[in-house]
Amino acid sequence: MTVDEMLWARDLMGLGERASPAQLRARYRELARRCHPDVATVAGSAGPRPSMAELNAAYRLLSSYMEQLEVSLTPADFRRHDPAL
Repeated sequence: MTVDEMLWARDLMGLGERASPAQLRARYRELARRCHPDVATVAGSAGPRPSMAELNAAYRLLSSYMEQLEVSLTPADFRRHDPAL
């Protein structure tokens, strides 16, 4: 897991630097309702949407990070908790 991957996931989910696990879950559910291939319609879409695979990957990455560290999603926190990033 790199800082770039974490920032990509945070940006894809549309989360701020101080997002909580509850906000992450709520945002994931909201995006999943719009992006799921069984529900999403191509006609009338408002711009590009992430695929479910991208959304799932971003959610897994961020939720794993948040569960382990219980911190915010700032690049400084990424580096502070894992200097290898």
